Amino acid sequence: MKKALIVGMIVLAGWAAREGKGSDKKDLFVVAYHNYAGVPPEVLQMTQTDVAMIFDKAGIELEWVALPVPGHDTGPAVYWPSATPMCFLRLMPDSMLKPFRRSDDELGFASGPNVYIHAEHIQRLADRAKFSSAKLLGYIVAHEIGHVLLGGGGHSSAGIMRPKIGPAALLHLEWPVQSFSPAEARRLSDGLLRAWLSY
Repeated sequence: MKKALIVGMIVLAGWAAREGKGSDKKDLFVVAYHNYAGVPPEVLQMTQTDVAMIFDKAGIELEWVALPVPGHDTGPAVYWPSATPMCFLRLMPDSMLKPFRRSDDELGFASGPNVYIHAEHIQRLADRAKFSSAKLLGYIVAHEIGHVLLGGGGHSSAGIMRPKIGPAALLHLEWPVQSFSPAEARRLSDGLLRAWLSY
């Protein structure tokens, strides 16, 4: 009990110090990801750039960490501070979806710190709508990471947290205009603090 209390006090002190460095200081959130679906590097890079831009507008800096995928080289191991808030992103192929998928039109979902993205389904939807697969993937990834930090009741009637997206709606997406509202941005900051305390 004492140890947990001490750790919590240290984390809060670190958070307060970070907050005290000025309003232009961005909070860090790590996205550790498995690319099980084999999303091409150029598509993945575009996706990460778009998602980072969305969260940057909300005052959050994302750091992407590639985790090992059997049979694929992800480069040297990357380490991050143990108290850094983070989520685990899984880009999933159809063959891995059966235990996870809850409906045929679902493109992704979040559970706790875990984000599951139906990458091949997103690619098919983008192809049918003649829309950029990287940008649609970015939209879904940003939406689901939003759920990790916003917690329950994260959907909104507009912006990145709208609950459904289909071929017709893609025609009205102006990238990267989609963003979090000011109220959502404040809730994201609160979610970072909750995630930090969970460590």
